[in-house]
Amino acid sequence: MLTERFNPILEPERFKFSFEMFEALSDNGHFGNKKVELLNGEILVKGLQSDDHVYAIQNLTDIFYAHLVEQTVIRVQLPLVLESPPPDFVLPDIALLKLPKLQYKTRTANSSDALLVVEMSNSTLDYDQSTKLEAYARNLIPEYWIYHVNTQSTRGLHSTKRTNLCVTSHAERRSNHVNSRLEYFVVVITVAFVPTQKEKK
Repeated sequence: MLTERFNPILEPERFKFSFEMFEALSDNGHFGNKKVELLNGEILVKGLQSDDHVYAIQNLTDIFYAHLVEQTVIRVQLPLVLESPPPDFVLPDIALLKLPKLQYKTRTANSSDALLVVEMSNSTLDYDQSTKLEAYARNLIPEYWIYHVNTQSTRGLHSTKRTNLCVTSHAERRSNHVNSRLEYFVVVITVAFVPTQKEKK
């Protein structure tokens, strides 16, 4: 009697892109006008934004410009290189960077420049509070905010031991904040998206 031999079923291996390969594809126009990110070796195409997503970005950006324009560089959906090997390339919804602004004329901003990164989450909530969170923590981003567009709630995370990001309450963040220049916005962020009486009409 012949004994049948079965080969074990192997899971398909995912191809991982290096940062250099990603740059080459971008330089050759492979992505066209698409907004793309490289994270953990995978290339991700960002989808179209809903109206409330756009509104949330604009509203918070306006607040930052009103209060921090002379203290930080405010950027909206512009490249940020996460340097921890292997390098990643992301387009956070909002990023506050260290001054001076002129330095970013000749180089791409990187994780060591970041003071605060904000992601406006809707369909990407799970991704933003897992994969993105891990990437920002690995790169020691001091402050990371996730604003859930649907529920209009904010989850603030900050680097306590400079090794990871953890959830903290507003009271804890006010008394033990990694960057005092952002302290004011611990409170402001909770009301930043409340429509005015004029907007409600």
